Amino acid sequence: MGKTAGHTDISLWYLLKGCCERDYCFDQEEFTQIGWFPLEEIPYERSDLHMQRCIEKLKILNWL
Repeated sequence: MGKTAGHTDISLWYLLKGCCERDYCFDQEEFTQIGWFPLEEIPYERSDLHMQRCIEKLKILNWL
């Protein structure tokens, strides 16, 4: 069983338009750093399990 028995996580992702040349302020209590990756260099092995599937769908929709 364990601490997560009966527990369901729900993730919400938001798509934002940004500029990789701009500095952004972020909550440093929640994140240690933020950054941009070229699409072909996204570190999927260090990302959310569904990140690659999401990116592929956005490519199909021509949103990237």
